[in-house]
Amino acid sequence: MRVTEKNRIQMPNTRIKDLRERNGQVQEQVSTGRRVNRPSDDPLAALRISTFQTTERQVEQFDRNLTRGDAFLQQADGALAEALDTVNRIRELTIQSISAALTQQDANDIATEITSLRDHLVTLSNTRVSDHYIFAGFLYDQPAYTAAGVFQGDTNQQTLEIGDRQWVPITIPGGSAFGDGTAATQDVFATIQNVITEVPIRNVVGFANIETELANLELAQAQLIEARSQVGVRMSQFNAAKNVNVFLKERVPAQRSDIQDTDMTAAIAELQLVDTALQTTLAAAGRTINGPTLLDFLR
Repeated sequence: MRVTEKNRIQMPNTRIKDLRERNGQVQEQVSTGRRVNRPSDDPLAALRISTFQTTERQVEQFDRNLTRGDAFLQQADGALAEALDTVNRIRELTIQSISAALTQQDANDIATEITSLRDHLVTLSNTRVSDHYIFAGFLYDQPAYTAAGVFQGDTNQQTLEIGDRQWVPITIPGGSAFGDGTAATQDVFATIQNVITEVPIRNVVGFANIETELANLELAQAQLIEARSQVGVRMSQFNAAKNVNVFLKERVPAQRSDIQDTDMTAAIAELQLVDTALQTTLAAAGRTINGPTLLDFLR
């Protein structure tokens, strides 16, 4: 191979350029702690890193959704549990009212207590998380029930994504728990209002009507139990999703780090080698450029 004067000077310059580029790359890796700082560093690795970063953002969103949804479900479970206790107490009082030994005042007192319990039940049906009434469906910015116990929400359910393509309802339609005034559900408040009306009536007809309302109260209890069981199922789904999310929050960043991060020991060792090679090449290039040329040998 013929080596010209131009080649004799260009070869060390090319080597110096390559070493400086590599020196800059390794210095950047050491200073940032990342092996891949831009797609051109490793296109395939950069693509995998981007995928992991997308997954990490999804996991963060799932985590926020799980926290938010858990607040709704906990509130719903607590409200339904207390509502069941309230209806049970109303049923006990209703059974007591059938006794012929009660005086009119006793019956009136029972009706007054049931009225108070009914008002408490309305409050429970309007349980909310922040400004969201959890039994009102999509009409969550207004109470699910009026003071008279009339349903004014809708039958929709709010849902949240708590895992990849895993959407779970976080609310229970108020109608499915407390009734919505249609034949499809047992209207708890209408039933209790009938009880309040019938208890003070101390005759056979009144007692017969109370017997009918006792059966309706049993239906109301069953309806509330079913609604609470739905909440329980969703809470189980949330717990399972939380476990998966905890695993992903640890695993995905670790997988990204394995690809993206620099092996500092190896990078520092390489930086020293590249720096030594660069200094040696610079020194050799200086001697080559400043040394005798081919013209000096021809003289």
